[in-house]
Amino acid sequence: MKLRKNTRKEIPFYPDHMFKEGIVALFVLAVVMLMATFLQVPNEPVANPTDTSYIPRPEWYFLFLFQALKYFSGPTEMLGTFLLPVVFILILVLLPFYDRKAEKKWRKRPIAISAATLILIGIIVLTFQAGLVSTITLFASPAHGKQIYADKGCDICHTLTGATTEGAPDLLHVGSRLEPEYIFNHFKDPEAYVKDSSMPKTRDLSDQDLKDLTAYMMSLK
Repeated sequence: MKLRKNTRKEIPFYPDHMFKEGIVALFVLAVVMLMATFLQVPNEPVANPTDTSYIPRPEWYFLFLFQALKYFSGPTEMLGTFLLPVVFILILVLLPFYDRKAEKKWRKRPIAISAATLILIGIIVLTFQAGLVSTITLFASPAHGKQIYADKGCDICHTLTGATTEGAPDLLHVGSRLEPEYIFNHFKDPEAYVKDSSMPKTRDLSDQDLKDLTAYMMSLK
């Protein structure tokens, strides 16, 4: 019986592989620094403990955990928001110790590929369900939108009580009733959506201001 010679080229972890990982890490760090420098995402205002209308929401990369709170409440809250994420993280951390196969082709690793795919799909679905369904509010600031709402005197006509009014509609749950695209475009041209609307066009606000205002409207659910 003739044995086949192993012709696979092996690369040592240090320094070869570590050097490549370092290059990738530096590239990612440079991209993040450029985004932080040029995107200029506004900060939220100083916390006001007397403001009972503020609706806290996490950053977009934690929205899937935020959404999980809706499915794991009460006694099961610890399971959905802490224990399960910890288990998933441990699975990834311990992966090099229990999966030592040299095979790299995804077709020959159905269990690992299927598990990773299901976890990724779950995170994406929960993130979109939590409200990240529109690019309009992707980099918007609800806190800044709330400030615009107050500065422009929107509360003179609109209420946030949930009561039915004959004039301007109440906006308490507007984020559950309307899509962000509709709200954004309605701000730009109210008469295009409501005939003979008494709401003025927001000519003195930039598109980013309107996105922030839309994000605040979407937080009212």
